[in-house]
Amino acid sequence: MLDVVDIEANYHGSVHALSGVSVRLAAGQIVALLGPNGAGKTTLLKTISGLLPLEDGRIKAGTVHFEGCAVLGWPAHRVARAGLIYVHEGRNIFTTLTVEENLSAATYALTGRPEAARKPDFDPVYALFPELAERRDQKAGYLSGGEAQMLSIGRALMAAPKVILLDEPSLGLAPKMVTHIFSLIARINQETGVAVLVADQNAFATLAISDYGYVLEQGRIVLDGAPDKLLTDENVQAAYLGGI
Repeated sequence: MLDVVDIEANYHGSVHALSGVSVRLAAGQIVALLGPNGAGKTTLLKTISGLLPLEDGRIKAGTVHFEGCAVLGWPAHRVARAGLIYVHEGRNIFTTLTVEENLSAATYALTGRPEAARKPDFDPVYALFPELAERRDQKAGYLSGGEAQMLSIGRALMAAPKVILLDEPSLGLAPKMVTHIFSLIARINQETGVAVLVADQNAFATLAISDYGYVLEQGRIVLDGAPDKLLTDENVQAAYLGGI
């Protein structure tokens, strides 16, 4: 479904960010993208989603194919409308809008698709996230960190995604909420078939729900394999996963 091959990218014309990065995501899979802060995880997701040029980033080489179509170089709105939805690190929600207004705003990604003609259906999101249903008329700026992350993921679902790119969903959350959020990601994948590429520093939580994993270090893929391989290899743990 998503095939990223030999991506080279930098920032500001000189700061090297990615060197020959290749990642594959099959239909229905959850794939983990692991590595320490600054490894290149966010840069890769922004390259795929078309956002990198908006941050003075430059893609020097490589290809990105989504459902067999070459999408590298497409503007971000076109990538989103194709069904490849990026959920930002730090939960970029509209704090002055209500929860339901945030969800409604996400439907602009449906422009040009058959779903755009339908009235927005919030029920599937509220079924997954009952906390949001209870706060549908509340300003999003008053949500807790966990609720804000649910809203970020809920907005992605409103855009009828085929693939969700999740950037650091555990960031700033308490351990109990991290477990809850990752269980919801797994449930979304199982119930809807939406494929997920999730970048996070929490190796345990991410690999626990993943079918495959890649480890980045200094802009390169240094290891990849099945989750049990990455979690049980002592060298991997010590060098790339924080000695877990």
